[in-house]
Amino acid sequence: MKYQATAIMIFAAILLAACGGAGEQDQGAGEGLMNTQNPEEKGNQIDNPRMINNVGDSWGLKQDREKIKSAAESVPGVEVERVILEGPLVRVTANVDNERLSDGDRQDWEQQIEQAIYRAVPRYDIKVRVR
Repeated sequence: MKYQATAIMIFAAILLAACGGAGEQDQGAGEGLMNTQNPEEKGNQIDNPRMINNVGDSWGLKQDREKIKSAAESVPGVEVERVILEGPLVRVTANVDNERLSDGDRQDWEQQIEQAIYRAVPRYDIKVRVR
Protein backbone atom coordinates (compact mmCIF):
# COMPACT_ATOMS: atom_id res chain seq x y z
CA MET A 1 0.00 0.00 0.00
CA LYS A 2 2.86 2.33 0.87
CA TYR A 3 4.54 1.58 -2.48
CA GLN A 4 1.36 2.27 -4.43
CA ALA A 5 0.93 5.68 -2.84
CA THR A 6 4.57 6.51 -3.56
CA ALA A 7 4.23 5.39 -7.19
CA ILE A 8 1.10 7.49 -7.67
CA MET A 9 2.82 10.54 -6.18
CA ILE A 10 5.85 10.12 -8.47
CA PHE A 11 3.61 9.64 -11.54
CA ALA A 12 1.58 12.75 -10.62
CA ALA A 13 4.76 14.80 -10.15
CA ILE A 14 6.12 13.72 -13.55
CA LEU A 15 2.79 14.44 -15.22
CA LEU A 16 2.53 17.91 -13.67
CA ALA A 17 6.13 18.72 -14.57
CA ALA A 18 5.57 17.68 -18.17
CA CYS A 19 2.34 19.68 -18.50
CA GLY A 20 3.63 22.71 -16.65
CA GLY A 21 6.63 23.31 -18.92
CA ALA A 22 4.71 23.04 -22.18
CA GLY A 23 3.37 26.59 -22.02
CA GLU A 24 6.84 28.12 -21.81
CA GLN A 25 8.08 26.22 -24.88
CA ASP A 26 5.15 27.23 -27.10
CA GLN A 27 5.39 30.99 -26.52
CA GLY A 28 7.52 31.66 -29.61
CA ALA A 29 5.71 29.21 -31.89
CA GLY A 30 3.09 31.67 -33.13
CA GLU A 31 5.27 34.74 -33.59
CA GLY A 32 4.99 34.65 -37.39
CA LEU A 33 1.22 34.16 -37.36
CA MET A 34 -1.31 36.90 -37.84
CA ASN A 35 -2.53 38.65 -34.71
CA THR A 36 -6.27 37.97 -34.62
CA GLN A 37 -6.91 40.96 -32.33
CA ASN A 38 -5.49 43.49 -34.80
CA PRO A 39 -5.23 42.00 -38.32
CA GLU A 40 -3.81 45.20 -39.86
CA GLU A 41 -0.52 44.80 -37.96
CA LYS A 42 0.91 41.80 -39.81
CA GLY A 43 -1.24 41.61 -42.96
CA ASN A 44 -4.68 40.25 -43.57
CA GLN A 45 -6.12 37.07 -44.99
CA ILE A 46 -6.47 38.42 -48.53
CA ASP A 47 -2.66 38.24 -48.87
CA ASN A 48 -2.70 34.44 -48.56
CA PRO A 49 -1.45 32.97 -51.88
CA ARG A 50 -3.26 29.70 -51.22
CA MET A 51 -6.70 31.28 -51.28
CA ILE A 52 -8.78 29.87 -54.13
CA ASN A 53 -9.16 33.26 -55.80
CA ASN A 54 -5.37 33.78 -55.90
CA VAL A 55 -4.18 30.53 -57.50
CA GLY A 56 -3.59 32.01 -60.94
CA ASP A 57 -4.13 30.42 -64.31
CA SER A 58 -1.69 27.52 -64.14
CA TRP A 59 -4.02 24.88 -62.64
CA GLY A 60 -7.55 24.35 -61.44
CA LEU A 61 -10.95 23.11 -62.49
CA LYS A 62 -11.59 25.99 -64.87
CA GLN A 63 -8.38 25.30 -66.78
CA ASP A 64 -9.08 21.55 -66.86
CA ARG A 65 -12.60 22.18 -68.23
CA GLU A 66 -11.17 24.38 -70.97
CA LYS A 67 -8.54 21.76 -71.89
CA ILE A 68 -11.16 19.01 -71.96
CA LYS A 69 -13.51 21.06 -74.12
CA SER A 70 -10.83 22.03 -76.62
CA ALA A 71 -9.51 18.46 -76.79
CA ALA A 72 -12.97 17.05 -77.47
CA GLU A 73 -13.70 19.70 -80.08
CA SER A 74 -10.40 18.92 -81.80
CA VAL A 75 -12.18 15.84 -83.16
CA PRO A 76 -13.78 17.05 -86.44
CA GLY A 77 -17.55 17.42 -86.25
CA VAL A 78 -17.79 17.49 -82.45
CA GLU A 79 -19.38 20.28 -80.42
CA VAL A 80 -19.18 20.00 -76.64
CA GLU A 81 -22.41 20.73 -74.84
CA ARG A 82 -21.36 20.10 -71.23
CA VAL A 83 -18.28 19.21 -69.16
CA ILE A 84 -18.82 18.05 -65.57
CA LEU A 85 -15.93 17.36 -63.21
CA GLU A 86 -16.75 15.08 -60.26
CA GLY A 87 -13.50 14.39 -58.45
CA PRO A 88 -11.50 11.99 -60.62
CA LEU A 89 -14.39 11.55 -63.09
CA VAL A 90 -15.13 13.74 -66.12
CA ARG A 91 -18.50 13.54 -67.82
CA VAL A 92 -18.68 15.08 -71.29
CA THR A 93 -21.82 15.48 -73.34
CA ALA A 94 -21.18 16.23 -77.01
CA ASN A 95 -23.14 16.72 -80.19
CA VAL A 96 -21.89 15.43 -83.52
CA ASP A 97 -22.71 16.48 -87.08
CA ASN A 98 -24.61 13.31 -88.00
CA GLU A 99 -28.33 13.43 -87.25
CA ARG A 100 -28.96 9.72 -86.83
CA LEU A 101 -26.32 7.46 -85.35
CA SER A 102 -26.41 3.73 -84.91
CA ASP A 103 -25.18 2.32 -81.62
CA GLY A 104 -21.90 1.29 -83.23
CA ASP A 105 -21.33 4.76 -84.70
CA ARG A 106 -22.13 6.37 -81.38
CA GLN A 107 -19.59 4.15 -79.60
CA ASP A 108 -16.94 5.00 -82.21
CA TRP A 109 -17.52 8.74 -81.69
CA GLU A 110 -17.40 8.32 -77.91
CA GLN A 111 -14.10 6.40 -78.12
CA GLN A 112 -12.52 9.00 -80.40
CA ILE A 113 -13.55 11.83 -78.05
CA GLU A 114 -12.40 9.91 -74.95
CA GLN A 115 -8.97 9.30 -76.53
CA ALA A 116 -8.59 12.97 -77.46
CA ILE A 117 -9.49 14.05 -73.91
CA TYR A 118 -7.21 11.42 -72.36
CA ARG A 119 -4.26 12.73 -74.39
CA ALA A 120 -4.92 16.24 -73.08
CA VAL A 121 -5.67 15.40 -69.41
CA PRO A 122 -4.77 11.80 -68.56
CA ARG A 123 -5.43 12.10 -64.80
CA TYR A 124 -9.21 11.74 -65.12
CA ASP A 125 -11.57 8.83 -65.72
CA ILE A 126 -13.52 9.91 -68.78
CA LYS A 127 -17.15 9.18 -69.67
CA VAL A 128 -18.44 10.59 -72.95
CA ARG A 129 -22.05 10.70 -74.10
CA VAL A 130 -22.77 11.54 -77.73
CA ARG A 131 -26.16 12.86 -78.77
